[in-house]
Amino acid sequence: MELFLQLFFIIIIATKIAGVISVRFGQPSVLGKLIIGVIIGPAVFGWIPETDVIKALSHIGVLLLMFIASHEMNRLQIGRGLCHVNAPTFAQPNM
Repeated sequence: MELFLQLFFIIIIATKIAGVISVRFGQPSVLGKLIIGVIIGPAVFGWIPETDVIKALSHIGVLLLMFIASHEMNRLQIGRGLCHVNAPTFAQPNM
């Protein structure tokens, strides 16, 4: 249990710092959080071992990350993007 708390503390602190750094560089905080997750996870440095509990928390984390990413998007950018994508689609005749 103590090891889990240490790993959890490392994950929380690292993602918070990476998010702040990413925002300072003008990028969304989600980008920094994703990058630090890859770096400290088993894919690169392996500081966080791949256990069942970490896997379960990672699935929850992905859902939260998707929520944060959608929350940080500018609604006007989304609207403009949809118009550019949907206008040619609706202009095509139905086959």
